[in-house]
Amino acid sequence: MSLAKRLRQTLANAQTFEQQRIHAEAQLAAAAAQLAELSEVAIGTLETAMTPLPVSRLTVADLKQRYGSYQGCRRAAAQLGIRFPKTPSWEQLAIALSHVGALKAFWQQYCLDHPELAEVSLCLELKSLAPLASALGVTAQGLAIPVNKA
Repeated sequence: MSLAKRLRQTLANAQTFEQQRIHAEAQLAAAAAQLAELSEVAIGTLETAMTPLPVSRLTVADLKQRYGSYQGCRRAAAQLGIRFPKTPSWEQLAIALSHVGALKAFWQQYCLDHPELAEVSLCLELKSLAPLASALGVTAQGLAIPVNKA
């Protein structure tokens, strides 16, 4: 193959790659715009329709009665998809298990109001539970609660 032919082929390949890059950037920009629009709608809806979620606060005694042991309680939290970055205390388990039902109910209702989110899953990650924990008089660390529709 001659040098000129290889240069033409290399140039053609470079142009193809550049077109693919431009196309990928355009798709990424379109997806980002859709996500931004969806976020704005979601935030606007939340701001106008935000009402306190009904939460039945569980106590450590409730957890012990319901799950029998610390390990049983941890298993229940894991089955619900609740993750902790460190080993949680009983109080942290009580906070997480108290709120997971209300958060899931909220997301289910939100998805009913916005059917375009039918296939969207949501995971709420609380980096610090300090404000919530201080209101309850306990110490807390972050946790992740999946609030998928199902």
